[in-house]
Amino acid sequence: MELMKEESFEKEQKGASTLPEDGSQQACCPFRGGDSSWPEEEGLDLLELWLVLWNHRKFLLALFLVATISTGCLSLFVFPKIYQAKASLIPVESREGGLSSYLSMLGGIGLSLPAGKATPSQTLVAILESRTLKEKVISRLDLLKIFSEKEWDPLRKEWKDPIKAPSLEDGVKALRGITRVSDERRTGLVTITVEWKDPALASEIANAHILELEGFINANALSVAKKKRLFLEAQVSKTKRELSEAEERFKDFQQEKRFVAMNEQAEAAIRGLAELKGMVAAKEVELDVIRTYATPLNPKVQLLESQLAELRKQLERLEANHSKEGGSKLSLAGAPELGLTYGRLKRDVVFHEKVLELLTQQYELARIEESKEDVAFQVIDWAVPPVKKYKPETRTNVLLAGVLSILLGTTLVFGYRYVRRVRQDLRAKLKSS
Repeated sequence: MELMKEESFEKEQKGASTLPEDGSQQACCPFRGGDSSWPEEEGLDLLELWLVLWNHRKFLLALFLVATISTGCLSLFVFPKIYQAKASLIPVESREGGLSSYLSMLGGIGLSLPAGKATPSQTLVAILESRTLKEKVISRLDLLKIFSEKEWDPLRKEWKDPIKAPSLEDGVKALRGITRVSDERRTGLVTITVEWKDPALASEIANAHILELEGFINANALSVAKKKRLFLEAQVSKTKRELSEAEERFKDFQQEKRFVAMNEQAEAAIRGLAELKGMVAAKEVELDVIRTYATPLNPKVQLLESQLAELRKQLERLEANHSKEGGSKLSLAGAPELGLTYGRLKRDVVFHEKVLELLTQQYELARIEESKEDVAFQVIDWAVPPVKKYKPETRTNVLLAGVLSILLGTTLVFGYRYVRRVRQDLRAKLKSS
């Protein structure tokens, strides 16, 4: 063997290194002080190391070729080719609060958000990595059959063993294993990276994340403007219904009693009182809307509370004046019973008209805000099927295998040399004893 040739080399080295007995050792190595009892130093200089490796060059070359060729063949023909598809998007700040103002409420529906004040991009990353969105992506592309293709029977279109069929949780775990979502702090760019053996499917999975993200945000009514619009929409519908009922009662009263109208002063007093009550009711609705997403310490809440208190004071003063004039909050001095009923019904109609007018204005503003906040991000790049494989990297793997084979071969050569030298020393000691 190649390793056995070293014995003759060591014998020659021992003969060449034998020192004369006339004290020339001291001249060669003066730091030993001529002490013959000092043990002879056993070491290897660079030339000797190189000679050892040179004597085993065939072994090292064979190991290098085997490692590199086998690694290249495995990378080219055995290991599956993996393709990488990327899609990128960026959050959009549209109005006050924008994306961060309403997506921060996601923690209430079971999503894990970054600690502290999350940036819009961090919030989008949290949604993209959530279990809920992963399940939607799996359902959209029917990925369970793809991830567990060995358990799926494509002919019968059913699982081979229903008991061992993969669960949705298994699919989420597999999807997370091939997907990576990251954000760039400086620009806020969010990147979705998918690695899979089918390039077309890899791009579809990346794009499905974006589609499901958009649908998830819109469907869950996460926008402050959307929550406000829905609340006002319900209030407008309710007020319209109440106004219609009030108008019907007023019309029936006029037809039944043939009471057409009161004098202009009474009409003006009734309308003024009803409109002020309508303003109070509309302001209460506006305050209730803001309280759905703001705390009592919010400046908007405090401003509305002060405005509402002032309107209530004005309403109390106006009602007190009517009370002094006629002894009733709703009557004028000396008004007959029909006039009282007419005043109440007329006031209800005017009241609901004023409330409907104010709520409709707020509803239209909420619709405008919602249209600006409906899409909270902008897609920069949709994923496209990659042409070149991402891994295995044949060139890198071959280079790494070559370096490791040289290191391994060197270790084996010197390890073998060391073990053989120890065995020779033991034999020499046994013979001398």
